Amino acid sequence: IGQEHGALRIVDSTVLVSECAINSHGQYGVSVEGRESRPQLCKNLIVKCKGRGIMIDNTQGVVNLNEICSDGAGILITGGANVEVTENKIRDVRSEGAITFMGASTKGVISRNEITNSTIGLFITAEARPVCTGNSISKCSTGVLISENAGGCLKENTFHHNTGTAVELLGDLDTEVVD
Repeated sequence: IGQEHGALRIVDSTVLVSECAINSHGQYGVSVEGRESRPQLCKNLIVKCKGRGIMIDNTQGVVNLNEICSDGAGILITGGANVEVTENKIRDVRSEGAITFMGASTKGVISRNEITNSTIGLFITAEARPVCTGNSISKCSTGVLISENAGGCLKENTFHHNTGTAVELLGDLDTEVVD
C-alpha cells in the first residue's frame, strides 16, 4: 500500500507488471515516467486508489487487461506519452476521466475498454490526439469529452445508459467521429 506518493513508481525502466493487486492512499497506484520506460501493465487489479489508478508521463507502454477503480483518473496519459490502452475494465471514477489523455504530442490507442459508472468515460484535452475505437462506455455522466485544442479519432465506440451527453466537443478541435 502506498501512502504519500503511490504504491509503485517506475522510472526509465522496461518492466512487466502482471497479476498484482495494487491499492494506494497516495497520488497514484502505479506511476510510470521517463523517456526510457517501456512498461507493460497487464492483468492487474488496481483498486481503492485515492488518486489516479495508473499515471503514465512522457513514455511509451502497454496497459492491457487491468481492472481499475479509483477516485482520480483511472488511467492518466500525459506529457507526450504514446501508450496502447486496451481491454481494461474501469469503473467508479469520480474525477477526471476514467481514461484521460492530456498534453501536446500525447497520443496512442484506446481500444476495447469497458468503462462504467464514472463521471467522464474518456477525457481528451490539452492537444492530445489518441485513436479511440471499440470502447464500451456506460452509466457515465458524459461518455467522451474532448476540449482545449485536442483531437483524435472516435470510431465504433458504444454508449448506453449514460445520464448526460454521449460525446461532447468543446472549442477548436481536430477530431474525426466515425460511426
